[in-house]
Amino acid sequence: SAAALLVFSFYVFNFLATATAPLVAKARASKDEAGAKLVGGQALTLALILGTALTLTLLIFREPLLHVMGTGVTGVEADHYGEQFLTVRALAAPAVL
Repeated sequence: SAAALLVFSFYVFNFLATATAPLVAKARASKDEAGAKLVGGQALTLALILGTALTLTLLIFREPLLHVMGTGVTGVEADHYGEQFLTVRALAAPAVL
């Protein structure tokens, strides 16, 4: 389904928050505000780049990805709703990451 595809797509990029939080916390704990801002800025930039790439990938390959997830057997109307749902959620990817 479209929801499962999105959950998997966002889960793949979960490493950004997992890796960034301790680095920023370590820098702030040692009173290195410039280092914390640098790490945070790099993570934000990477998230925007990866989020945009994910958005483009999901939009370009929307139909084949949904068919792999099994929407082809649910009927034309359900497939159409799945495409709409995936499109709207894919556009939010840069903000979510």
